[in-house]
Order: sequence, then C-alpha cells, then structure tokens
Amino acid sequence: MKQLDLPGQTHVAEGPLDHTGMYVMHHAFRRDLARFAAAATATPLGDLDTWAALSARWDRFCHVLHEHHHAEDTHYWPVLHAAVSARGTDSDRAEVTAMSDEHAEIDPALAALTTAWRAMADHPCDDHRHALEIRLAGLRELLGAHLEHEETVVLPLVQRVMNEDEMAGVELA
Repeated sequence: MKQLDLPGQTHVAEGPLDHTGMYVMHHAFRRDLARFAAAATATPLGDLDTWAALSARWDRFCHVLHEHHHAEDTHYWPVLHAAVSARGTDSDRAEVTAMSDEHAEIDPALAALTTAWRAMADHPCDDHRHALEIRLAGLRELLGAHLEHEETVVLPLVQRVMNEDEMAGVELA
C-alpha cells in the first residue's frame, strides 16, 4: 500500500498496513505547534482577545494530543506488544514500551504550556511571552523527537509484525 509522505514527516513506513491516520495526526501536531510558536511571537501584547482565543485553542490542541496518545496507549500499543511477543524480538518490545514512556514525558510539558497560555491570556507581558516561547520550543523538540521515533522505528515495526486483522481492530477501537 502506498503511504502518505507529508511535509515534516521523517519516514514513510511502506507496507501493507495503512498509516494514513497516524501520518495526518502527526502532520497536524507539527503544523499546529509551529503556528502556536509563530502566534506567540507575533501577537501584540495588548491584543487580549487574541491571547484568550489562543489559550482556548491551546486547550483544544492539548485535548486532541492527549486523546491521541491515550488511544495509542490503550488500544494500539497493547496490540502491537502482543504482535511483537508473537513475531518480534526483545528489542522490538523495548521500542513499544518506549512509546508510552515518551508520552509520559510529554504530559508535563503540555501542562506547563497550558499554564503559560493562561498566564498570557490573564496578563500578557514580555516575561510571560518569553516563558511561553521557551516552553513551546521545548515541546516542539520533545514531541518532534517522539514523532520521529514513532515514524522511523515503530511504524516500520508495525508493518513487520502486525497483520491486517490486528490493525483493523486497532482502527476500530
């Protein structure tokens, strides 16, 4: 099956299983984080309505990212772990475990950014903007590394060890 290759994507895991949904979500996360970073820099401090809108939009972004990771941790990784146990290696098992571990590292960065966006909405100032920009840069690096790991190592692993029925079950869940 021909896989998507979207801007910013680090690898295309060719194989029989369709990763369209995963690649589209990853693209959206990268795109939205870049747009948040640009908005944090470009929005005038006195534009209170825009800061409030950005903070609300951030909350939606966090919800979607959290739900995406929760779905992977609850539905995707357990099925992949079982497939690795049946058809993979100990090294493969470590890669699956790393996905959930990386999710746990991302959560505190999201929480810190939620606080930073709310601070900007409540009291926009240069200090709050600077803190926001630093936290956004950190999350972009952290999430970027996670997405790269998933795209370059884990999705090829999925292609190698999961079958169509297992993938269909994951997609249905």
